[in-house]
Amino acid sequence: MIIFELDKEDIEYAERISDLADMSIIIDESRSFSSELNSVIQLGVTLAPYAITGVTLIIIELIKNRKKIKIKVTDDSFEIEGEEETALQLAKELISLNQDVKAKK
Repeated sequence: MIIFELDKEDIEYAERISDLADMSIIIDESRSFSSELNSVIQLGVTLAPYAITGVTLIIIELIKNRKKIKIKVTDDSFEIEGEEETALQLAKELISLNQDVKAKK
């Protein structure tokens, strides 16, 4: 299961991701993993492989609508902070790489 933590104002994105999931739960009155603030929703999803691209595109759309960006992925991955153009370019490259890997299979 993947757990997303989003601002409450982003509930529409959480619902769209939830619609693509095999299983999902949205916790509206949650406590943040990183703080005691009750200003977030948590979304737990189990995704089938075909849904990953759709969820990625929804997350990219959410990122585009934000001014400040921080992305952190662990285990042989990357960190990025800063302007959304940089983050979107990186996201496009990751999607392209994923599609190239699928095409080779």
